[in-house]
Amino acid sequence: MPERTPPSPMDPKLLPRRALLDTGVLIRALGEHPTDPRSADCREFLDAMVAVGNDVLVAAPSLAEMIRAMAVPKVPATNSIVVVPFDDQAAIVLGTTFPMVALKQLALKTGVALTYLKYDALIAACAIRHRAEFVVSIDERMTAQLPSSLKVAPPGAFRAKQMQLVSVDGDAQLPASTGTKPSKI
Repeated sequence: MPERTPPSPMDPKLLPRRALLDTGVLIRALGEHPTDPRSADCREFLDAMVAVGNDVLVAAPSLAEMIRAMAVPKVPATNSIVVVPFDDQAAIVLGTTFPMVALKQLALKTGVALTYLKYDALIAACAIRHRAEFVVSIDERMTAQLPSSLKVAPPGAFRAKQMQLVSVDGDAQLPASTGTKPSKI
């Protein structure tokens, strides 16, 4: 059985210039739920975004969720990480893009609690208002309520693409990026 190769690193060329982190990604990136297998992607995404100086947006409602769940919310103070407010413009986005009737219908259709959908709508409204290129989320249910103009991706989507090559006899495996053929000894 071939060895499992570690995930490829985040690709700076694939990283969005401006991304809003969903609360689930943010708390894992900051060290909560360390045994969750998704936490490594969350940490590496945040580290890569900060390393290249891209904007990492944190919606004020996410900060409120963190304050409720964590004893001391620890959003790092860097030039790249910005807590964005839910202001009057975000309220207009929320009211026009995520009307309560639509959220109630979605709750009935999906079985997701209305409270949960309201928080996601607040976070998404902040992303739209503050011009995020992506909402980075590990919550697949979040995409059900977002407009198609707002891109959503998990943090692992920004990893460098790497293919495995296997020799005809199945002995050797090399990443496709090496450009060399395996040799027989």
